[in-house]
Amino acid sequence: MNAYFPLVLMLATAPAFAQNAEPLEAELELVSFVAESAGPDGVRLHWTTVSERPNEFFLVQRSQNGLTWETATGTAGTGRTETTTYTVMDAHPFTDISYYRLLSLEGGVPTELSDVFAVAHQPVPQLNIYSQAEPGRFLVTADGTITELKLLNDRGQFIPLQLDVQSDEIRVNAELLTPGHYYVQALVNGNPVLRPVTFTGTSVIGG
Repeated sequence: MNAYFPLVLMLATAPAFAQNAEPLEAELELVSFVAESAGPDGVRLHWTTVSERPNEFFLVQRSQNGLTWETATGTAGTGRTETTTYTVMDAHPFTDISYYRLLSLEGGVPTELSDVFAVAHQPVPQLNIYSQAEPGRFLVTADGTITELKLLNDRGQFIPLQLDVQSDEIRVNAELLTPGHYYVQALVNGNPVLRPVTFTGTSVIGG
């Protein structure tokens, strides 16, 4: 009978060891990181994970030279162990070529996750349209130099205009224009800009 005791003891204690074993902690696994210019909205950033740790937090950093970095934006992770895609926007990116990288923040310590991604960003210049007191007249200004201004109807036809060009603004007389939807086309610092406008007969509403 004594020969059977060790076997019985081993079978009885094996489940206890299995119950006391700690579950393995999920690892963070990144599969892609991409930055792309979104025009006037800024730079859009996407990344995808297939596994995350609990309480994960992501930081997106930007740089003008690839050496000095600053935090552009961030977002909390889902902590899921399945494919998850994130999209965030950097609303205040650098102009021309800039660099982005993705980091994770765990216990207050940042860890670099992605390779450095370079993106070229040229924001669309702002074109401002203000209705004037006189019917059919409006003022056009821009964050830059306006070198050309035209008005098109919804069929793409150019409409003759009376323009009063000054140093930093253009006054437009379109009082004979039929009420409807039109487009103001201009070159601002050499970049083409298109803005919709609506003529009501008494005022001009800029888009």
